[in-house]
Amino acid sequence: MTRGKQLKNAKSSTEDSNTSFNEEDRRELHENNNMIKILIEEVKMVKEELESSNRKVKLLELENANLKKTVNLTLYKIDALEQYGRRENLRFHGIPENTTDSNDDGEEMVLSIAKALNIKLDTKDIQRAHRIGKKPDKVQSKPRPIIARFISFKKRNEVLYAKSKLKEIDCFSKVFITEDLTPLRSKLLNYVKKECDNEFVMCHTYNGKVKMKKSAKKAGLINDDERDQGTGPWLTISSPDDFFKVGVDIDFNKLNYKPLLYNSEIINISEPCPMSSVIS
Repeated sequence: MTRGKQLKNAKSSTEDSNTSFNEEDRRELHENNNMIKILIEEVKMVKEELESSNRKVKLLELENANLKKTVNLTLYKIDALEQYGRRENLRFHGIPENTTDSNDDGEEMVLSIAKALNIKLDTKDIQRAHRIGKKPDKVQSKPRPIIARFISFKKRNEVLYAKSKLKEIDCFSKVFITEDLTPLRSKLLNYVKKECDNEFVMCHTYNGKVKMKKSAKKAGLINDDERDQGTGPWLTISSPDDFFKVGVDIDFNKLNYKPLLYNSEIINISEPCPMSSVIS
């Protein structure tokens, strides 16, 4: 075979190889393009499903927040009903207790205090009176408070409104009388006294609600050596939400009460208000 013929055959073989390679390459490229189109469509579907899921999640979050708010309001209404059920009750603190005597001296002590306050009160005016809590086993232990339920709201108020006179009576000078508050309202009262001491003054309870005034001293209306009797109208607190209404950013951890918050907090009621705790 001549040299020219060998070169011609080699050129022909190379052209056939290039033609074959180009066809395979085009076929593979076409398949890849089809696969990319399929993947793009799948990504679009996933994106649409994700957007749909996000919309559903947002709707569920909004619905959950509304449910939590509804439950909160329901809890506060239940607490208000329980507090109303305690409206004829009073608690007497600091009355010495005989730890060796098994008899309950609740009613006897309430009558003695009423007599010392010059209030006409007898056994028929008291529905029930007894000490609450576990009986101490030591004489030096703090005496248990006495809870009394009066027959009428009027009689109860006669005793309550005269409580300041106890300081002038030697045998009862260390005794103090309070309203019978629900666990939640007791926490609200303690929170105001401990955490808001510089902001509010004249703090007390009236018909189961915490009443207070903004500090005149903090507002710069009086000098430091003057008695702070507050400024502005009386403010009322009967639920944690009321703190926000009077401009207080409440710390639920310090309040030691965990309601159903309106954010992502876990549902956890630390101490519900048992209706059974109301004297009947």
